[in-house]
Amino acid sequence: YYVGRDTITWKFVSEYSTDTTFCDQFIFIQSDMKPLFDCDSLKNAPIDTVLSGICEISAEDLKVKTPFALDACTKDTIWGVGTRRSGNPVDGIYYVGRDTIDWKFESEYSTEVATCEQYVFIQNDDKPNVDCDSLKNAPIKKVLEGVCEITAEDLNVNIPFALTCFNDTIWGQGSRKSGASMTDKYLVGRDTIVWMFGNENTVDTAYCEQYVFIQSDLKPVFDCDSLKNDPIEKVLEGVCEISAEDLKVNTPFALDACTNDTIWGEGRRLSGASMTDKYVVGRDTIIWKFVSEYSTTVDSCEQYVFIQSDLKPVFDCDSLKNDPIEKVLEGVCEI
Repeated sequence: YYVGRDTITWKFVSEYSTDTTFCDQFIFIQSDMKPLFDCDSLKNAPIDTVLSGICEISAEDLKVKTPFALDACTKDTIWGVGTRRSGNPVDGIYYVGRDTIDWKFESEYSTEVATCEQYVFIQNDDKPNVDCDSLKNAPIKKVLEGVCEITAEDLNVNIPFALTCFNDTIWGQGSRKSGASMTDKYLVGRDTIVWMFGNENTVDTAYCEQYVFIQSDLKPVFDCDSLKNDPIEKVLEGVCEISAEDLKVNTPFALDACTNDTIWGEGRRLSGASMTDKYVVGRDTIIWKFVSEYSTTVDSCEQYVFIQSDLKPVFDCDSLKNDPIEKVLEGVCEI
């Protein structure tokens, strides 16, 4: 007797009867051998596709093929019965993401069931949905008090997120253009964080920039006494004024207290004349202002200007000679 079904027909014949009785007895032989199927053939052939502009696909369009096994004894075809771990029907809609179909091969001629996995991986070619302008228009700004750096923890950089076509959250992965890591300290100055938004369900990646601007309240570094002790002095020959170009007013510079960048002075004359106007004989004062974009505090220093001429004072000596001082004293010898 082979695994399968058979029927014995029993015939009862009596010499004392002119009629015969027939009875059927069914035979059902099973095996404990699993249906024959190579599960690796499914593991090595996942159902994957990239959707263009959509987030779901029907089973028909995805072309989910039902695998079959063979009964170990009868070699009958055993079609797989699939169930999806997502809970959705095998012939239903497949969404962007991962799923797994468990194929069960069950033969009536076997007491054992074969089960195999087949992976489903659906991707989308749309970029994650994120408004980059919302990051550009919300730079990370901070004014430090008395220091030149701040920890990433204290700066409290908020991680932005994008959305997939199913509104799943994709958290940004940041990298700094300065080369520092996201957990490194932030120094006074400028930096840019490039946020990358992507996951395994998207074949395209979105990138957005967010600017970082850290300032300090420390004044630019400059020794004002160096200007006070070095006034601009000039003696003119035969004239009463000199051009700014000929006077050669040197523009002093300070250093930013944190970045050590050069901060050139911006001059203003107390006389009201501009820095490019002529300098006339006399005194003036230049107020040098040092403004650093990385500091909220401005430093100011004074530099004195003293212009002289070699021209004699203007006076008519004959006016004195012709106008002597004369006086007659009465009874006294002095006045």
